[in-house]
Amino acid sequence: MWSRPESYFNELAAEAGDANAAMALGATYDPTVLAKLGVAGLGADVEKARTWYQKAESLGSTEATRRLAILANH
Repeated sequence: MWSRPESYFNELAAEAGDANAAMALGATYDPTVLAKLGVAGLGADVEKARTWYQKAESLGSTEATRRLAILANH
């Protein structure tokens, strides 16, 4: 089961090759994104963020490359 039910459709889309969906999933775990949004109640998970950003990068997202570089500091 998904740890975040709201991510279900994004996960399906990302696995089907949608870089934007993979980016969206990465952002839900990214401590930098969560802090900028002031999100409380969702724990950041750098490894999960990294995994989804790597997927997005493999699908051609240049933004994923930038976010991976930022995550390298965590």
